[in-house]
Amino acid sequence: MAEFAKWEDYQYPAPDEHTLRNKAGIRDFWELREFEYKMTAKRETQLRAGIYEVPRTFDADHLRAIHGHLFKDLYAWAGEFRQVNMRSPYNELAFVSPRNEGIERYLEEMTQTIASHSWVAMDRDQFAFAAAKTFTIANWCHPFREGNGRSTRIFMDHLAERAGFGLDRTQVDKDHWNASARDTRPRAPGAAPSFEPMVSVFKQMTITREEASTSSVLHAIARSSILQASYPRAATAALTASASTSTRPAQRGPDTSVGLGRD
Repeated sequence: MAEFAKWEDYQYPAPDEHTLRNKAGIRDFWELREFEYKMTAKRETQLRAGIYEVPRTFDADHLRAIHGHLFKDLYAWAGEFRQVNMRSPYNELAFVSPRNEGIERYLEEMTQTIASHSWVAMDRDQFAFAAAKTFTIANWCHPFREGNGRSTRIFMDHLAERAGFGLDRTQVDKDHWNASARDTRPRAPGAAPSFEPMVSVFKQMTITREEASTSSVLHAIARSSILQASYPRAATAALTASASTSTRPAQRGPDTSVGLGRD
């Protein structure tokens, strides 16, 4: 994937440098954003309805398969790890570097974390603790150039299903989520992120096994998730707000969300 070795390889040249290169050949930023939401919502529906299945191996390949299906209509690099560095907006620490297989090593830690727990035997609090740790590792790894939030969200839903629980993100206050996600950031170069701030978030999101076994409850949660391109703003609201302004982004910068993100 040498053609995506540099930051500018992912984007069109000026004057369309705000827009990611895409299979549809769309060069307008907002038009691509709307098309992206539409196509990924379609692919997410297929995943949640079981029309398309990805192997639930709960590792890097699992996450890549989710991303590959969600973005297959959009980007040549769907399902491929980024080759460029990205920074967090909350401090000068970068997300995991792709150099020296940094992304793969980080996701191997996530895989080992998942494998070290007996998910079906957990109570709700134990699940929230283990899920927060798993999510934080995957989130700070940020393995893809775009689409980390949506891919990780489905991955965590699969993990919840494995444990017999469900995740209802509508139960989490926006400010609580953002503050908690921000507080997971590593405190020094080379340090691990702190997952403890996300434990309370997952406690709020986790629904009981009894609720999760009710198809109507899961259907409502899944529908809400598909309509929500990112936490905490629904895709339709984001698109409406975007279309109503004539201001273009000064720069199409890196995907730097630390929560579920716009991506």
